[in-house]
Amino acid sequence: MKTVVSTFHFFGSLAGIAAAYVTFHPLTNFNPGVVGRWESDYSYPIQGGTLRFQGRSIFFHEGKYNVAGVITLEGTTKGQGYKYHYNVVGAGNWTADSKRMSITLQNMHSFARSIEVKGIELTPELAERVSGIPTPKLTDSYPDGMSDEYNLQSASPKALVLQGIDPFGKPFTIQMHRQS
Repeated sequence: MKTVVSTFHFFGSLAGIAAAYVTFHPLTNFNPGVVGRWESDYSYPIQGGTLRFQGRSIFFHEGKYNVAGVITLEGTTKGQGYKYHYNVVGAGNWTADSKRMSITLQNMHSFARSIEVKGIELTPELAERVSGIPTPKLTDSYPDGMSDEYNLQSASPKALVLQGIDPFGKPFTIQMHRQS
């Protein structure tokens, strides 16, 4: 009988210690240093040019996020320079530990804000009328559920630094600054 009571005390104490640990160190994949509103301005090379994002990402507790800003695609095709500016808004899920951050874009909406060809800025409507070709949509390139993973280089109260991999396999840095 004494052995049974000792065994119950041992397992009861073990359960209490585990409960206390989980209370103060929750088992979660949501690094609290990432939660918040972050401004960023970064770019990386794409086929025939550069993609630049300027905007805000908001990472919520329990893994949801929103993103809004301007994506600029700039480059050359057939010897002609081009620049497309898109307003974008999206939502998805995220997880992060102390080393990596993963995001999944559940949906995104975009619309062309302006188009510049050979240094001449056009409205998307005028460019479509002149060329007879519809303005490319970013949502065609970013399917729902698209995911990416970043190295979480640092997370401080004022800055979040991520390292991604561009389409050519080279690293690029994203520096985000906390907004109040």
